[in-house]
Amino acid sequence: MFKLLGKILKLFFIVAAVYGGFRLASKYKNGQLDFELPVEKPKPESKFKPARKLDLNSRQQQIYNLIKAQKQIDIADLKAVKGVTTRTLRRDLNKLMEEHLVLKQGKTKSARYILIEN
Repeated sequence: MFKLLGKILKLFFIVAAVYGGFRLASKYKNGQLDFELPVEKPKPESKFKPARKLDLNSRQQQIYNLIKAQKQIDIADLKAVKGVTTRTLRRDLNKLMEEHLVLKQGKTKSARYILIEN
């Protein structure tokens, strides 16, 4: 009984879909129906280059933010970064120099690291 009812419903839906398709086709043919896709306007080119993605860890970002706040800094001032050795600080500063974010001025212990304005 349920199988027969299921087959009748399937047949009904198929007939309805075909009938609806013919109605749409005839309306389109008579010009009553218009399928226009919206035209996407081209985006104007920006004068600015997109920001480059920096590959800095959280400690390096913290050091960069400290330099950004003070404009220039030396190793002694960077002792504010807790739990980091001087050697690690120097490696992080070297990474910032490779990314062209800071500039080293001077040599050895008296070196100062200056923020490069972009």
